Amino acid sequence: MKDRTEISQGEALQRIKAEILAFDWFLNQRRIDLLVAAFAAVKGALPGRRGYGYVLGMAGGTLAYLERHGDEALPEVLDFFKQALAYLVTMLEEGDLSQAREAEIFHLVHDRFKVLKKKVTTAKRPLLP
Repeated sequence: MKDRTEISQGEALQRIKAEILAFDWFLNQRRIDLLVAAFAAVKGALPGRRGYGYVLGMAGGTLAYLERHGDEALPEVLDFFKQALAYLVTMLEEGDLSQAREAEIFHLVHDRFKVLKKKVTTAKRPLLP
């Protein structure tokens, strides 16, 4: 894998798009590392856009959760993660979003994140041996 400082924003955007379209719903460590590098590369892509930063933060937190819990994670977590990635791509590609559109995207992602967070904390899934 490339060093995280070497990945360009263009490569990062392509990596995120590839993950959205991936048919394999299991994130192995290599794919997680590539996404972490992609997130680091696009972190400052839209300076001053708080909604973008928050969506990126929710996606990053979800990726960390998926890394910790692997197969034990609820399927809805990966669904949310891919949706958050799709919104990140939209924000990156449109770049000059109006404040209203950015707020709309943030609220869509945040509302779903709150529901998912509650579901995850109340889930009674058995731990693997």
